[in-house]
Amino acid sequence: MNMKNIHTVYNSGRHIWENKKEGVEKPLSSHRTKENALDKGEKIAEKLNSPKYYFNEANLREAYHYPPGTLNEFVKTALGIQELPTEAQLYDERISELFEAWLIDKQFQPEQTKILRLVKSQYIARRAPIEVSIFNEPIFSALGGLNHVLQVFDDVKLQSTLKELNQAVFIR
Repeated sequence: MNMKNIHTVYNSGRHIWENKKEGVEKPLSSHRTKENALDKGEKIAEKLNSPKYYFNEANLREAYHYPPGTLNEFVKTALGIQELPTEAQLYDERISELFEAWLIDKQFQPEQTKILRLVKSQYIARRAPIEVSIFNEPIFSALGGLNHVLQVFDDVKLQSTLKELNQAVFIR
């Protein structure tokens, strides 16, 4: 290998310089620096995805039980830079997203929505189907308990709403 053809990049504090084979130094453009970083990332991903290593997103997603994960997230996790969410955190996020989507479809009054958000938080904390008896718990007692909830929802509407939440939103 001819050493004159090798390009070396230096970080000289404020500028990044490139040694050309002619010996002339000039600053690299930020575009070229980003290009080099992307090339290095692609090279790393290609190497890790080779048959020797088989570190690809699909295998790592399965190993970490984290379907939305990216190769970058898994490398950062392995280096201790970040932590992946736990299965419980992913489940909580999924329930919250399902709840918000369900809530948008409905036309509840603000006080009903407030109560239903408390119901959702109680479901996430308990991981058990919600029954009417939950409205006797201290968190709801501060709002007036079951009597207040029945004033905001009628009995039939409350029963049907809880049944729908348990079947369509609060699912495992």
